[in-house]
Amino acid sequence: MKSKRYHLATALCLSATPCLVAAQAPTALNNLVVTATDTDQQSDQITDTVIVIDRQEIERKQYQTLNDALQHQPGFSVKRSGGAGQQSSTYLRGFSQDNLLILINGIEQTDPSGLSGANLHLLQLANVERIEILKGAQSSVWGPNAAVGVINIITRSSPGAQIGLEIGSHGHKRLQAALNQGNEQVDFGASLSTLNVDGFSAVHPYNDTSEGYEDDAHHQTDVAFKLGVNLTSNHRLEAQLQSSTATTDYDGSSDPDADNQIDYDQVAQSLRYRYHRGPWLARLQLHHNRIERAYHTGFGTSTYEGTLSEKKGTLKRTYRSHDFFQIGANQKTYDSQSSFDNHQSYTQNGLNLTNHNQFGKGWSLTESVRHDRFDAFENALTGKVGLRKQWASAYAISIHGGTGYKAPLLSQLKADNPAPLDPEQSRSLDVRVELGDLTATWFKADIRDKIEAEGTYPNYVYVNADQETRSQGIELNYQADLTALNLSLAASMTWQQVENEDGEAKAYVPERTAQLSLDYRAFVDALIGLDAHYTGTQYPADDRQGKQIGEYTVLDLRAQYQLTPSLELYGRIENLTNADYINAIADYPATNTPPQYIYGNGERRVYLGVRTQL
Repeated sequence: MKSKRYHLATALCLSATPCLVAAQAPTALNNLVVTATDTDQQSDQITDTVIVIDRQEIERKQYQTLNDALQHQPGFSVKRSGGAGQQSSTYLRGFSQDNLLILINGIEQTDPSGLSGANLHLLQLANVERIEILKGAQSSVWGPNAAVGVINIITRSSPGAQIGLEIGSHGHKRLQAALNQGNEQVDFGASLSTLNVDGFSAVHPYNDTSEGYEDDAHHQTDVAFKLGVNLTSNHRLEAQLQSSTATTDYDGSSDPDADNQIDYDQVAQSLRYRYHRGPWLARLQLHHNRIERAYHTGFGTSTYEGTLSEKKGTLKRTYRSHDFFQIGANQKTYDSQSSFDNHQSYTQNGLNLTNHNQFGKGWSLTESVRHDRFDAFENALTGKVGLRKQWASAYAISIHGGTGYKAPLLSQLKADNPAPLDPEQSRSLDVRVELGDLTATWFKADIRDKIEAEGTYPNYVYVNADQETRSQGIELNYQADLTALNLSLAASMTWQQVENEDGEAKAYVPERTAQLSLDYRAFVDALIGLDAHYTGTQYPADDRQGKQIGEYTVLDLRAQYQLTPSLELYGRIENLTNADYINAIADYPATNTPPQYIYGNGERRVYLGVRTQL
């Protein structure tokens, strides 16, 4: 049943969008058609380090947001600033999320007027078919902001209707519905998701709880439509619209009762044309993404608007049955303005080439090179090469190296900087060994010319740092089905060292993380799961001063019951043991002293839900 589900979803995805993915568990997913080079490939040909989180796992683990899913993957850590809708910071192998390119169906989600790349804390998973994660520097294929990796979120396409309702702690109420239908000529999809949470105080004093302080509510509505038309057997046209609106209360760093609010509005549109005949595949794409934010505080209202427009074309030629050559070109324009700053924009023009070859006895070789030209700062030349050797179906070794970059933010370019800013530059090297149920990855990466702020708010200026930030570590992932015990086990661990040339470790990046998931099939229609997430030593400052806030374990308990073939009940308890842990510091006025205010974790939380497939 799982294989059929994957084949259908992949076929629909390839007909609609460029997909990124390869399998975290090669033994189960080797027959998938996937992409790590902006075109379809077999998973056993991929040389990059990749993970896929499918719809089955999203529902089984009951992930709600992208950050929920990422936090349980090796190499990721998430710093949260309170409950639902609150700002977060996500790190991959110690590097912040502004170096990570986020896509939804191939549409870039970077907020041009923001400071942190995409707004990951608002990316809900109600209508997601799978999440495709590509690690390492990927700018040679994907261009700007893919300095340390790419995540492509693919929305649901499987035919049918789904409806779900969930309630829980802190006034949590979620409603979701989706419909996808089609025939050989036309297919369409529509989805709606609403989330309303009374919340808890995002900030509270150290050694206290959120009880007794003002709750910080969050309300969000996501709507999406897509339409595909097969003009002939060789020509396909697609249109897509995504909309997200949200209102979130938030606190000041030292005021749990602050009456602040942020309004968020996003509209993304896409038009695609696809031609496929014989060995030739051509695609033309137009994307436009607009994000507006308004902050309401006691000092007044400030507004921000950013737009990102892209034109993109690719042409692929297959030869020798399994080999291919692809050329791609794109143009992106980043534009931003605010209530107190002048209009700012820059344009990027890119050209990339990719070649992939299969050799006898399980060898795969992939090379990519790209040149990007900018009208506001220095151009970028990037590349990557990967080699893979496969033995049988479950044993392989891969080596992948690449370069990447992150473009300066518009907010950084418009400052009165002492010198012109250059893009941040990255390099990465991965060596991955697959031994049946066990996968081990050694990685090494660095970022040069990192853009740093100098001065005090609001008179910041920005400079390129004169030293590197370096990351090195090991990721282990193990999955096994203990059929005789009706038990499935998944475990992953990460050891990493992230520091600059002066030996200062990265703030909010734990040295070790580990995840353990146990799923017990109590009987045919019932599943009980236990998830443990361990966060090792971490500090809120780069120089390791102040309180150590790591070394804690959070347990989550979940269950689901298939009441009928189309109706499922489920529930979960997050932070089962009500662990008292600190995820992030809100106000830290001096080093080597306890913080005054911290961000709340919501303590123990209970959720119940029902979903049906029609």
